Parts: sequence; structure tokens; C-alpha cells
Amino acid sequence: MNSTIDTVSLRWQKNIPTDRDLRDVGWQPHYNFRFGNIDKWTHNRRDTNLPRFTWSQPSDRDSWLTAEFSAPYLIHGTNALDVDNQDISQALDFVSEYASIVTGIDCDSRQSLPGRIDYASNFAVGEKDIPLYLEAALGAKVSRFQPPRRESSTAVCVEGKSRKIQLYDKHADILHRVETGRLEGRAAQVALKSSFGVLRLESRFRTTQWVSRLAKSLDVERSPENLLNCEIAEKVIAMELKKLSLDKPVEPVTARLESLVEAFGGNYKKVSELFGFLALRDRYGDGFHRFPQLGISKATYHRKVRELKDAGLWLSVASDRSLAALSEVSQADTQKGS
Repeated sequence: MNSTIDTVSLRWQKNIPTDRDLRDVGWQPHYNFRFGNIDKWTHNRRDTNLPRFTWSQPSDRDSWLTAEFSAPYLIHGTNALDVDNQDISQALDFVSEYASIVTGIDCDSRQSLPGRIDYASNFAVGEKDIPLYLEAALGAKVSRFQPPRRESSTAVCVEGKSRKIQLYDKHADILHRVETGRLEGRAAQVALKSSFGVLRLESRFRTTQWVSRLAKSLDVERSPENLLNCEIAEKVIAMELKKLSLDKPVEPVTARLESLVEAFGGNYKKVSELFGFLALRDRYGDGFHRFPQLGISKATYHRKVRELKDAGLWLSVASDRSLAALSEVSQADTQKGS
């Protein structure tokens, strides 16, 4: 499994220039109409892959300059092609130079603080299996996240506060961009070819607080050097697959009993309990301990959920065969688009 980064924002604590100076070089003001003042300025080149800038102007705090960009779009012109560590280094060099030009002050990307990071991985599961993985993911139970939901017929997501894990058909996403004119030319041709049969997983840390938590959980400093590389992306994607229970094979519903027997051996009492438990979930949905007539306590419910997840039997698929663990699926060859 090879993983990478996608959208990133970098932040510098920089004194904001005067309003006149910002207007003279094309920055746009954004007004706080409640208080009648400008609280931020933006500098965006529309219809380009260039970084987008925001310069905050709080009245009682330090001002921060933020640059947001997609590393794959910056390097390849599309995020259907992955970036490696060399590409990421090249992107950071470009952002340093471009930010310094736009702001007129020195902006070293490697001395910034990451404020948002999207990690991603592309899995070559095949076109026929993509709907099965999406359907299975709808049954995932992720602590501190809302229940999974369909964003469209080709995408499923789970969301928490300023966090999002998304699983989607990459080819369908690229096709939509081409049809709507957002992706054209050589980049569109390469993206369409390389994304066919690809299931994409994205893990988004959308605030500085969540990026700080991630750095702490990984026992590293919050810096581009530590967080913006493929090795860290690999660790994050592996954690997300485990949360979604897609780090283990997904067995067919029809093989549920056999799978339980195989997982729990001769403990037929346990097999019977969990088989009945899954039948109740099928009938009443997730969180059925809330129905008092079923006589299952919250503690018992969550204990059985953990047992099933640990055994790789929480998810199931309406198919005559099992789905491979995504951690074992070959990563799609989308590195350079050759």
C-alpha cells in the first residue's frame, strides 16, 4: 500500500501589510459586517492550480498568512496522479517562492505550520468491486464520528468535527470533472486511464487543532518535514482502514455462520450469541441497544461490537464471495501517469 498527500494548508505568523499595500497588489478584502471592519484578505488566481492565500486580520491577535494548495494538482495538474516525497519537496519549494512573490516577504514552507492535511490512497479493486466496498463501508462503526452516509451513488463518507474520511470511485469523480469542463487535455486523458477501477480513500484533517492532535498521536512535531511525507501518509491510511474495518476481508452475508465458526472455533455459545446479535442489527439497525424491549445493555452491545470488529466480521457484503482487505489490495499505479 502506497499513500500520499493531497490538499494542504501552510501557515506563517506574519505581520499584515497596510490595506493600501494589499489592494495595490491584488488582494481582496473580506468585511465583517457585524463590526464594520476587514477581518481577512484573500489572493486567489481563479481557474489555476496555484496556491490560494488568506491573510487574517484579527483586532486582538497576531495575523496569520495561510497558503492552501493541492500537491498533485500543483505537480501533475490532477489529483488522479499521486505525488511521492520528491514531488512533495518540489511543491514546497514552489510554494515558498510563490508565496514570497505574492506577499513581498520571505515565506519558507519548511518553517511553516501545517494547518490542514488531506492524506490519500488509491486501491486498484476493479470496477465491479467498487460498489461492493462502498456498500460494506456503510456498515462501518467509527468512534466519535457520525454514522456513514452516501454522498452520492459513487461515494461514502464518515464525518466528525472538522474530520472526514471519504471512500469513492475515483474514475466516476474524474469523469464528472471532465464532463463539467473542470479537467481537460492531456491531464484528463491520463486521469481517466489511470483511475479506472480505482477506489480512493481520503482522510482529511481540516483544522490546526486536528493536525496538532495527529502530530501528538504520532509523537512528532507539527511541521512539514514530519507530516508531509508518504511514510506518515501510509500510517494515517492504515489507521483509517482499521477504523472502517476494511483492514480485514469482508465476508459475504451468506457465509456469516461459517465465518463465525471459523473465527471462534468450538465456542458454539459465542457463535450463537454473535449470530443472533448480527441478525438483530440487520433487523433494527446500528445502535439497537436503545430498544429496551430487546434487553441488551449499552455495555453488552459495545462489547459484542468490539468482538466482531476484532474478528473482522462486523462488516458484510451482499455477494457470493468475500472482498479482500484493502490493506492487502495492490495500490493503483498512479504515480507518474506513464
